[in-house]
Amino acid sequence: MALLETLVLGVGTAIAKGVLKVWFKDDPIAEGVGSSLLDLIKSKTSDTAEQKNAEKQFKQVAKKVAQSIEDIITTRYPNISKDRKVVIANAAGQTINTTEFSAELLVKANLSPDDLLDLFLKKSGAEGGHPAFIGKGENPALPEERDLYRTILSEASQLIVDGASQYPNFTEAVFSELLQGQDEHVQKMNLILEELKRIRTGRSGDDAAYDDFDEKYRRVVIRRLDELELFGVDLASTSKRYKLSTAYVSLLVEREAMQGQGESITDAVLKEH
Repeated sequence: MALLETLVLGVGTAIAKGVLKVWFKDDPIAEGVGSSLLDLIKSKTSDTAEQKNAEKQFKQVAKKVAQSIEDIITTRYPNISKDRKVVIANAAGQTINTTEFSAELLVKANLSPDDLLDLFLKKSGAEGGHPAFIGKGENPALPEERDLYRTILSEASQLIVDGASQYPNFTEAVFSELLQGQDEHVQKMNLILEELKRIRTGRSGDDAAYDDFDEKYRRVVIRRLDELELFGVDLASTSKRYKLSTAYVSLLVEREAMQGQGESITDAVLKEH
């Protein structure tokens, strides 16, 4: 099985489920490790059309996050063979899918991705190992392979928390409202992945530890501070929260001369970016 397909079916789908679990919060079914995407969606709407729409969108989310993680794997781990990458990605997907975590726990921890990562690592061992890919006898997993496994789990943790943080407080009305648009859920994840791509473009590549810290710091700042909420405006509940990075409007200043004095109406246009 190809790496991307493995990531979509395993890690990507598990992330999409995780986003729903954290967003739904109070639903007991959301905490069940065996719940499928469709099971989670059905727990919140009995409308067949809405179920199909939501499932389609979250499958697209699974594919997009899988593509993002594949890019990390390909870029940062060129020395690991394709076959081993597939095995490790599959192991990471199994860990995420079989780790039982409650949204309440994450909310109490202020939606910290590190707390979720700790849960995943406790499931598979403090060193980030996993029996599905740790070699036996004389062929233990290489440190780089263990690092890849941990990286996938870390990225999954952050995407689950970041994805759920994009949504207003859950109600069935809000869920239904979001499904009125054909790709609302996909657009929300796109915002996260586009910002993540922008951050990673600035990685120097000279110091991996520094680059990782810088990326993590920027993501925390965005998660905590990159938001404004509109009050006193007659907008749908899903439209009242905006990311500052996308709500910013370039300033346009025009200086106008008085009519009838022989001067141009507009002397200058100054743009601030």
